[in-house]
Amino acid sequence: SSDLISDGSQDQQATPTDSTGNTGGATGTDANKEADTDPLSKKTFGLQIKTSGSEKISFSAASAQPAIYLAGTSGTVADTNQTGRLIKLGNLSTSPQAAFNTAITPDSGTSTAQSTVVDANGNVYVLGNTTGSFGGQIEKGDQDVYLTKYDSAGNVQWRRLLGSETTASGYSLALDPTGGVVVAGSTTSPLSQNAIGGGTDSFVAKYTADGTQKWLHQIDPVSSDTALAVTVDSSGN
Repeated sequence: SSDLISDGSQDQQATPTDSTGNTGGATGTDANKEADTDPLSKKTFGLQIKTSGSEKISFSAASAQPAIYLAGTSGTVADTNQTGRLIKLGNLSTSPQAAFNTAITPDSGTSTAQSTVVDANGNVYVLGNTTGSFGGQIEKGDQDVYLTKYDSAGNVQWRRLLGSETTASGYSLALDPTGGVVVAGSTTSPLSQNAIGGGTDSFVAKYTADGTQKWLHQIDPVSSDTALAVTVDSSGN
């Protein structure tokens, strides 16, 4: 196994997925089938991530080249030291190694990383939450949603902050085939002057590849609700 983070005794194991959707690890006849179709030199591997406290990660398979992106959160709420993190794993055909390991650090407060997607050029979008200002943008409430775009080398292309007077949370994002991404989450206050909200509302927002917000919709139901996932079809709907 390959240890990416080793600062404690609590282990988590995950199985990576490549750009064609194949996964590492199988048994019996499934293993034989995978050995015939695995594009990574017919090899499989596993990853072991060691950390102290709690950690949450998500995987994204790179579209441009064999690589895996991991987004997660280290630290604890009690210690007020939660920090989002983005890791890119390369060299998948032999021994996976971290091409970069970047802390997603706000200007103040804490951050978490909730979800990632990778476009055809190897750019990766990270969605998460922060309790402070981010990328020079001032937070609006107790917690805001951030969206950051990185290039394939881990360089920040742009950062965007979306918030309300109280708490906003981002949970999911999806690539738009027409360009950019769509994000979804929840808020306990209006996200814009035109939004009509009450209780906890779902929201969905569209950002172009250059970070421009094209539209934002806040859904005000009879009772509270939260958008935990979003998908986009081939027409961009």
